[in-house]
Amino acid sequence: MASSLVVVTATDARPRTLTYFRQQAAQLAALWGGAVVVEADTGRQLEAAVASHDLIGRLAFVCHGGAAWLRGSRSGIRVGVHEPPGVVSLDHFASVLAPRARRDIHVALAACWCAADRWQPVMTPGSWGPGGARSLAGRLYAALVPLAPWACVIAHASKGRATENPCLRAWGGPYGAPSGGVGASVLDHHLGPGAHKSAAMRALWRQLCDAGPEHREPVEELLAGLPPTGW
Repeated sequence: MASSLVVVTATDARPRTLTYFRQQAAQLAALWGGAVVVEADTGRQLEAAVASHDLIGRLAFVCHGGAAWLRGSRSGIRVGVHEPPGVVSLDHFASVLAPRARRDIHVALAACWCAADRWQPVMTPGSWGPGGARSLAGRLYAALVPLAPWACVIAHASKGRATENPCLRAWGGPYGAPSGGVGASVLDHHLGPGAHKSAAMRALWRQLCDAGPEHREPVEELLAGLPPTGW
């Protein structure tokens, strides 16, 4: 039976942020029916969390992020940098994950900017649309697909609050195979092509994503790969 795994940062310079990350990780695990929650900081620890499972069907990371790194720029996973034990490269991490991934694995990156090609101002109109071909999320999807052809990777295209950020891009799964590595706009997928260009549609999307009952918001369900409650 495939495992559901949530990896959350083990430390943070701000105690309130660490508490928040842990709460969000617990909520995501509950959505998956009680997933295993593991705390990790270094690249080697993140790698070990994945390596300890034989088959993973659902995987989430709840931590800080950037367009080219996950957890921390000097401790975690980075594009093009492999300096263990602190940092492991995305390619190395993917080589550990891919053989353990179910063919339709769902990967959620609840971390800022992981679906963005580069840092950009928070939630600009363009960040709601398709993109992210060079992002950490897009590169991870490309590395997984050879062994997990129906994989889905979903991640933030802007700065935002862990599982509560509605500015999302996705690769694979119900969002379809990307063209040129470009991630789909989750907003456009549900409200129609080009909807992200409209301020009114973006406002509607924020409202829809916040419309669920406490501790089960639609945006969290989207991130988890589940049908949003009440839609």
